[in-house]
Amino acid sequence: MSASPLARLLTVAHSDPDVQRRAQLLVVVDLIMIAFIATASLLLLLQPGQRGAIAALYVIIAVLAGSLLLAARARVTTAASLLLAPLLAGPVLVVLVRGSVIVTLFFLTLSVFVGSLVLRPRQVWAVGLLSLAGLGLVRASVGPNPVDGALYPNLILGPAFLIILSTLFGYLGARASYRALEASRRAQEEADAARRSLEQSNEGLEAEVSARTAELRRALDEVGARAAAQEQLLAEVTAQREAIRDMSVPVLPVSSTTLVLPLIGALDSARLHVLQAQALTAVEGSRARRLVLDITGVPIVDTQVARGILETIEALRLLGVEPVLVGIRPEVAQTIVGLGLQLDGVRTAATLQAALADG
Repeated sequence: MSASPLARLLTVAHSDPDVQRRAQLLVVVDLIMIAFIATASLLLLLQPGQRGAIAALYVIIAVLAGSLLLAARARVTTAASLLLAPLLAGPVLVVLVRGSVIVTLFFLTLSVFVGSLVLRPRQVWAVGLLSLAGLGLVRASVGPNPVDGALYPNLILGPAFLIILSTLFGYLGARASYRALEASRRAQEEADAARRSLEQSNEGLEAEVSARTAELRRALDEVGARAAAQEQLLAEVTAQREAIRDMSVPVLPVSSTTLVLPLIGALDSARLHVLQAQALTAVEGSRARRLVLDITGVPIVDTQVARGILETIEALRLLGVEPVLVGIRPEVAQTIVGLGLQLDGVRTAATLQAALADG
């Protein structure tokens, strides 16, 4: 919805809040003065012989209209000058024309009151001095007369004191308003500066967070790459270890019916498991009827090793293969006997050559 003409007229845009405030007050005062003078001119139309006064009022209305247009454009000083000119000159001219100071000179205080609303504090003193100057002009031009009578001295001193007091109070009020607006403007500037500083800090913080996040992401990517490399390396090591373990238990065919399984190094539970698996797999995949198990290279035969070898021998028997145990050294034989292990039905030989020769 578009704003009304009056609302648009009262809306004065300016960067300085004090100028904006005084311009809006000028618009309001101009509108009030124009309405008042227009009403007065209508009343004068009802009275005969008032053409000169009506023409003067129309001139004042034109001046006030110019002040109104300037105020709407935030040209405060010029607009205030146009507004105050008839307020200062009007009462003085009326006194000079009528030759009486009764009541009329008290309207000079109106210019001081209006000036305190629309001018800067120091300019209020200028309006007060102009009002006193107008009063002095009247005093010099109009002396005691029959209309004013004995009241003439008071009719000069009274407005003078009233103008001085109005100027003082108007100055104090204008200065208080000006200082309040200045404090508000400084507070607004400080708030804007703090907001800009906060925005800059937020931008810097966001940039730092983004940089830290990117660094952390790169670090996580590097850790992930290293973990993947380590997993791959671990898989390769595991595969190599299994290959080595399989190679550490080789099954060698020496004839179509005979296989040799030489064992070298210490045997643990893992190698014993591989031993049994390798032996059974080799027998199953061939036509061998005999498997020579050579333990010459096994340095230590304890209960676990002996039981593992015997379990392998029993498994071979179940497959219909004759196991031959070769390489039982004297200390190994003593260990087996000391452990109470039974080798009944197990064929043995001192050396691999002897086992093969017997076959």
